[in-house]
Amino acid sequence: MFQLFCLTKKYQQRQPETLNSRFQAAFLRLNHIRKQSNLRQASCLYYRAFSRRKARANGLVGG
Repeated sequence: MFQLFCLTKKYQQRQPETLNSRFQAAFLRLNHIRKQSNLRQASCLYYRAFSRRKARANGLVGG
């Protein structure tokens, strides 16, 4: 996905006025999806760490 991002950046720099609107919309959608997935991953990691800490406090997990 990052490669596509680099490609679009190059494409925009080369010819910004002829940039296909459909292409731009797809790029924006991809960007949005990537942001959402990053958020989801971060929250998932946070939740996992939090639940592990909670379990340790309750004496369910050793360590």
